[in-house]
Formats: sequence, structure tokens, C-alpha cells
Amino acid sequence: MARYDISALLHKHAHQDRFINILTISDADLSMMREARTKVRNKLKSAFTIAKSDPNILARLDETDQAAFKSIEPRFWPQGSFAYGTQNVPAHIPPQQLDIDDGIYLPIESMRDRPIVSKEIFFEVVDSALFALAQQEGWKFIGDKNTCARIELNDRVHLDVPLYAIPNARFGDLQKAMGRAALTQGMIFEDDQIRLRRMLAENEVYIALRNLVHWKKSDPIRIQEWFEGEQRLFGSQLTRVCRYLKAWRDHNWEVGGPSSIALMVVAWEVFSSAPQPFSSDSEAILAVCKVLPDKLRCGVVNPVADEEVIYPREIAAHVHEQDVALATAFSVEFVGALNSAQTTHEVVSICSKYWGSRFPARHDWVLTSAAIVRGIESTPASKHSKRDVGTMRSGNRSG
Repeated sequence: MARYDISALLHKHAHQDRFINILTISDADLSMMREARTKVRNKLKSAFTIAKSDPNILARLDETDQAAFKSIEPRFWPQGSFAYGTQNVPAHIPPQQLDIDDGIYLPIESMRDRPIVSKEIFFEVVDSALFALAQQEGWKFIGDKNTCARIELNDRVHLDVPLYAIPNARFGDLQKAMGRAALTQGMIFEDDQIRLRRMLAENEVYIALRNLVHWKKSDPIRIQEWFEGEQRLFGSQLTRVCRYLKAWRDHNWEVGGPSSIALMVVAWEVFSSAPQPFSSDSEAILAVCKVLPDKLRCGVVNPVADEEVIYPREIAAHVHEQDVALATAFSVEFVGALNSAQTTHEVVSICSKYWGSRFPARHDWVLTSAAIVRGIESTPASKHSKRDVGTMRSGNRSG
């Protein structure tokens, strides 16, 4: 047991002045983000309807391709931290922003050689629609992102629309299983989500990239399914620990740093290898911080695709070294503070150094191990059921 416990600073039920609540997005921002997403979806659906009779687009397609294009109806799937429930209010605004990722999916007949509807037409329809919507709403359109089209709602929030393609046969299955109306309105329920994910088999989802000729295999839905399975297994504590890690990253890197998914995987690896559930958020984040530098140094792999390294990726070697060095400093000081600080003031000082001024400056909320033991001894013993680790620990790889 560590000498100090900072759980009361991190999270406490029904107390809005704790760190996790300070990081939480306001209801007003959530409402604004959801409304913007609805406007984007409606605009894109309308744009593809119009594009089906646009002579400039149809002239670039042969007769067979025209028939396929005219049958297209886009579908949408939310992804990223907004969907996972791991989103925080950014530490530095700007350049950091709240982020909504809403993937748009189109049925494409041929995936290996040349999609019937070319990537250029796909981007053209999406970019033109979002540019027009941005002008109408007073937003800013950004069309040079490699993996998506982006709209900045203001200096605090942006919405990304990555472009995906799936085979026609799969799209037909989705129509039958879920119903056209539910898909069109975005009313996807839990049972429908399960059916959708099972129909989108591995290697059948492709993302469009602006700087490459061909589409690239990518399946964000499998990542989401994996993480949601682990959230069900480990509860909200795993989600909170991921948010603490992201808050640490955001405070220390205005731009860059370890990716959110890499930090989520590191946290999950610690949770899944722990011999028993963590008794507190303090114990959990301490365990993660102990191994964080080594995990980042050795590299983090995709939990649903072992052949894919998700960190470090597309960064220079010296940047990777800098990331690891800062993670090491955090680990050494934070672990040292919880284990051997002289005062509770020192504990809070170290936490504030690495999490910033948003971290509660309340040394009186820090518990000592002696107080924790007294609390345990005064609590009547009760029976606890054994945690079911089952097959979910594998990250639903076979799902």
C-alpha cells in the first residue's frame, strides 16, 4: 500500500469539485456538438442525393459505375473519445480542441483494385457540402487533413468526418438487419450495434486518404467494440484512469504526445494483468504510472490487430525519446510522491506539476495509509463475488 491516497482528489460520487468532474464537458457543449453532428449528417445525405444527378460527376463514370453511384446512400458511425466516453475538456485552448469523430460509410463494389466510386469523387462531394455548410453556419472548413474533412465550429471545438467504404454485399445486409429508417436517422440501438459490427468483418472496411492513390484498410468499429467490452469488464474506473492519462498528456503537450488510444491500451494492459481489482482510483493510476515509460518505450500494439503498432507511429525517433523522457519524469516523481513524500502538500504539488492548475489544490483531501487502514478496519467484512475475467479479457478478438 502506498503511503498516500489521492482518490478523493480524483473522483468522489456526487462531488463536482473533483478532478474528473473538472475535466468533464459541459452539457451546453455536448448539446452544441450533437446539434452540429446532426447538421453535418443531414447536409451530407442531401449532398449525395444531389450528386446522383450531377452531370459533371456522372460524366466521369461509365454506365455501370453510374448505376452503382446512383444507388449509394451514406451511413454514419460515431467513433473516438466522444463515443468511448473518454473525452476531456482540453488543457490548452487553443491549440487543443474538443473533437467529434463521425465516420461516413459508403458501399463500394470493388475494394482491391479500383473502387467504383473513386476516392476523388467521394472527397469532392463531402468537401463541397461541408464547405457550404460551414459558410452557412459561420464555421471554418478545413480540407487538407489526410484522413478526413474537418469543420471547426469555433476555437474550442472541431468535427472530423473520416471517409470509409464497405462492400455492397455488407451494405445490403445492414439494410435488412437494421432497417432503412433507423440507419437514416442515426437511431442505432445496442442490439443493432452488435449486428452491425459482426457484419463488418475484418479487412472489409477501408478509409480514404487524400495523399494515397488507394484506400487503406481500417476498422475503427473493432477498436470501439474492444474498448467497450473492457469498460463492461472493469467498470467506470478504467474509463476514469484513461481520462487521467489523457489529462496528463494534454497538460504537458500542447501538440503531440502519446496518442489517446495508446494511453487507453496501456491502462487496459495494467488492469487486465492486475491480480485483483484496484481498490481505488489512486491505486489504479499509480499502477499505470509505474509501467507507463516502459510501455511507451517498447511500443504499444493494436489490441485487435497485433501486427499494427499504434505508438510510436509516424513520429521521429527523437520525438519518441522526448515522449518517453517526460513519461519517465512523471512516473518517477508521481510514484515517489505517493510512496515517500514528506507532507500532503508535497503530494498535491507534484500532482499539480503534471496535471496543471485544474487539479484540486486540496492537501486536506489526501489520505495517509494509516487513515486508510483505520477505515478498512472499521468496515464490517463482507463477501465479494469473484471477478469474471472470461473471454472478454482477450478484447473480443474473435467477435
